[in-house]
Amino acid sequence: MTTYSPTIQRFVLAAELKRLREAAGMDSTKVAKQQGWDPSKVSRLENAKSKRPALRDVSDLLTMYGVTDDREREAILALARASRERGWWTAYADVFKGLLPDLEAGATQIQGIETVLVPGLLQTPAYAEAVFRAGRVLDDEGVRRHVEGRMARQKILWRDSPPVLWAVIDEAALRKLVGGPEVMREQLRHLVEVARRPAVNIQVFPDKAGAHAAMVAPFTIFNFATEQYPSLVYMETPTNPVYQDDREEVEHYDVIYRQVVAEALPVEESVRYMAELADQLK
Repeated sequence: MTTYSPTIQRFVLAAELKRLREAAGMDSTKVAKQQGWDPSKVSRLENAKSKRPALRDVSDLLTMYGVTDDREREAILALARASRERGWWTAYADVFKGLLPDLEAGATQIQGIETVLVPGLLQTPAYAEAVFRAGRVLDDEGVRRHVEGRMARQKILWRDSPPVLWAVIDEAALRKLVGGPEVMREQLRHLVEVARRPAVNIQVFPDKAGAHAAMVAPFTIFNFATEQYPSLVYMETPTNPVYQDDREEVEHYDVIYRQVVAEALPVEESVRYMAELADQLK
């Protein structure tokens, strides 16, 4: 399974190409003209809109920008090659309409807040099936494919260098009997078990704490080990997911996230509480 995100590599490549062009004192119109390209091609490369950038194009730009150091050229060409890779999720084009598994594969840290659902990376197959069937838009084969795709996403938590997952789950999501008592008991026990992994942290936001800043719209913050593209906010909707990478916006969501984390039960207490909730479903 691919452990790095082609999308993030493409964003980093785009930032590097823009930096080099500006350092060379050239505007995109001049670059396109000299290369004999459509004027929009440079823009697509610098905005990561070109999903599989040609290595020859990148090499030609490096030459035009005066990049002669072999190490620097190879590093940028390596980015271009990585951005052209196809992740395991391309086999689930019928399931994944957005970049979610791509982002998860490339993240070093995933910070999420959920209010009515257990996070997808922590769901059991039975719980996930109940969620997909509740939508009443998928046939049996569609449900099977979506559950299979969701379980495949979870493999990032078991790889040698997993991202650090820090999930805050509203108690309302843990008390909702998705799939019935048996399914929910299994789900709660799974949360307790997976929380033992060093890279997984789960906090419960208790009902008694009242309202919190993320009640209106749950979200996930992805952090990446890149200076050019450090973070992104992801929000799921019934149709198309929403992505926000503006740094000020990301910082705003980070403030909300930290507030909710501070008000939620500590990790160890949260694990004990989830175990108690599972026992109550006997």
